[in-house]
Amino acid sequence: MRHRNRVDPLIAELRPRVGASEELDPARPAARELLASIVEEEQEPTVAPNRTTRRLLIAVPAAAALAAGAVAATALMPTSAPGPVAPQEAAALEIDVEDGLVVAEVKDPAADPERYAEEFSAHGLDVDLKLVPASPTQVGTLTYMDQNMSGEGTDDRDVEVIESPENCTPNGVCPVGVRIPEDYGNTVELAFGRVPKDDEKYRTTNSPTAPGEALEGVDIVGMTVAEAKDVLADHDQRVAEYRVRREQPEGAEGTRAAPSPSPGADASSQPPAEGDEAGSTVVEKAEDVPGDHYVRDVSLWAPGEVMLKVDETPK
Repeated sequence: MRHRNRVDPLIAELRPRVGASEELDPARPAARELLASIVEEEQEPTVAPNRTTRRLLIAVPAAAALAAGAVAATALMPTSAPGPVAPQEAAALEIDVEDGLVVAEVKDPAADPERYAEEFSAHGLDVDLKLVPASPTQVGTLTYMDQNMSGEGTDDRDVEVIESPENCTPNGVCPVGVRIPEDYGNTVELAFGRVPKDDEKYRTTNSPTAPGEALEGVDIVGMTVAEAKDVLADHDQRVAEYRVRREQPEGAEGTRAAPSPSPGADASSQPPAEGDEAGSTVVEKAEDVPGDHYVRDVSLWAPGEVMLKVDETPK
């Protein structure tokens, strides 16, 4: 009897693959398995990068090929393998070293930021990387960066950003990461936008009327609250919260209200909002306001929700 050559299916998965461009497709099953969202603190955003940085919209074929190999290798490992780290938690980043640069691309967007820090630390780098819930046009983009360049003896080499929002999948997985010189001496802090989880508020937003956002081309500032709510309903939006500007009694201290999400902003650096005019008005939170109040400003709050700043009189 003739025997046909057989290859164990698991061993077959380890054969090298040609066509690295296919592995770059974020819509492939291997990439979709990496989808998730990190759990972030309930804060609201403000971001202004502390210095100008170079941004690169780049693809990393080598990293993609490694990712495919990692999936096959993980399939060979028993889920009950001993050790403190389960196979699915083995790598939060895809890291390679090329021409003196550490190239790190996010592999597991659901990972705790401490895992990112640990993997950067293994390459001698001090990096604080977060993925924060963002409005649609901020997903897959850098929303905050600080290279801590001040002071004597700092490393003046550049950190390059990997961001490519045009390559995001429909459910929001985007190729993001950094290229950092080996032995880089500064602490690097960065945040990228990601798709929010259910019931999660934005921490970074664009203008609500910007192309691609919920109120693209729609201006409700100056409308009454009643008029604005009708327009919002036509765009599948509701008011999550109001900020009401009220006259403040002379000598009274302003009541602080939590800041609203701001375009391109991260909450970690935004001070609490106070009265619009110190000593004369105060801004208060409210769940509802009279329909004849006027809209002074609007901010994106969460998917399907906005926050309105209102006043008793027109702006």
